[in-house]
Amino acid sequence: MSEPIIELQEVFKTFGRIVALNGVSAEIIQGEFFSLLGPSGCGKTTLLRAIAGFEDPDSGNIRIDGRDMTGVEANRRPTNMVFQNYAIFPHMTVAGNVGFGLTRKKLGTTETMRLIDEALRMVSLEGFQERDARTLSGGQKQRVALARALILRPKVLLLDEPLSALDRKLREQMQSELRNLQRAVGITFVLVTHDQEEALTMSDRVAIMFDGSIVQISTPEELYTAPANLQVAEFIGSMNFLRATVGRATSQGTEVEVEGLGKLIMASESVKPHSAGDNVSAGIRPEMLTVLFDEEAGTARVAEGQIADRSYYGDMTYYAVRLEGTEQTVTVSMRNTANRPILPLGSRVRINWNADSIVLF
Repeated sequence: MSEPIIELQEVFKTFGRIVALNGVSAEIIQGEFFSLLGPSGCGKTTLLRAIAGFEDPDSGNIRIDGRDMTGVEANRRPTNMVFQNYAIFPHMTVAGNVGFGLTRKKLGTTETMRLIDEALRMVSLEGFQERDARTLSGGQKQRVALARALILRPKVLLLDEPLSALDRKLREQMQSELRNLQRAVGITFVLVTHDQEEALTMSDRVAIMFDGSIVQISTPEELYTAPANLQVAEFIGSMNFLRATVGRATSQGTEVEVEGLGKLIMASESVKPHSAGDNVSAGIRPEMLTVLFDEEAGTARVAEGQIADRSYYGDMTYYAVRLEGTEQTVTVSMRNTANRPILPLGSRVRINWNADSIVLF
């Protein structure tokens, strides 16, 4: 793994009685796309602003590219920031906006225009130099803000929910473009978002924040399949939770009794740190459960139940299934393929599942 470009060591920040950052420690690696993800008010924007130099921590240390940032003003840090509202100057042209940060460098006109043209090519806005900023669409304004930040060649680009104002289709397009841009320029990107889908699809690693603390830093795959605790599991994606009891250890693994699914054997390593007799929650994702149709046989274990509700989304149908032997329901997601019927409410169904898909909390 490459060296860290940002090192956070026990960073605290309070606003009156509110603890915005509660001893945050983390390392962000050179050249990675790193996201800070969490609900509103969890401290992610405060942390981004502290890295940028717009907020001074009460204690702790922030190092960027090996240098202590204590007392270093924002405009002297090797970072640049794209704000949620883009902060486009409406009275300027696109070229004026993009080249604004170059004014203090006192470059010649030819060199300035060369850098502006280069930055606009990065964001696919060639030929927009003389366009009035007031005529730009939301997506174009976002690109201009990116070009203005990138023209100064920062070592770290900080992004404070830059896609939140865009409609869904444009947002998805810009997610792809932003990821491709980061790969092309090789600069470390640090993104703040409350949108879990955005973080999972764009990031190399994601830090989950709650109440001013980072509770897990992992790849998107690890976050989804192995959440650190129940809070992370509830926040990332959709997950079913069933009451369960840990049983005895055997040579094959550890017995776990899951309400509605029955007794199963789990790898002992995945049961830790729980002990025999512990009451726990068993989590399983909707896509890890499968409704078996008449011609299909279960390949692992099978539970029985009844469809209590359903939601049709075109490509997918989500069934709420009340399992036998419990009042608990589980959500099962099924892709709507050719010749696969949409089952009516009240249907008796068999649910296929596998012990390897279950996580205990």
